[in-house]
Amino acid sequence: KHQEASPEDQAKGLNRMGIDIVTTLMNALIIEEGLEISDTFFRDLAITYQAVAEEQIKKYSDDAGFSNLKYDRDAEEYLVKNV
Repeated sequence: KHQEASPEDQAKGLNRMGIDIVTTLMNALIIEEGLEISDTFFRDLAITYQAVAEEQIKKYSDDAGFSNLKYDRDAEEYLVKNV
């Protein structure tokens, strides 16, 4: 289901969907796998997310350029940092 990004409102759109997904995943990992969450865990998670997101954005940008498709790389990077 396509959603608006809604970076200004955590109760809507992709922002809400992302929060719901991460909450469910973290709860499952804590309860079922005994994951211990620390400040270091969140720091490493954020660094990994940023690196993977930047890699994917570059791939999408390269593919769009090769296929002569419109792709707003700046908007995508904004969403990665703000949603």
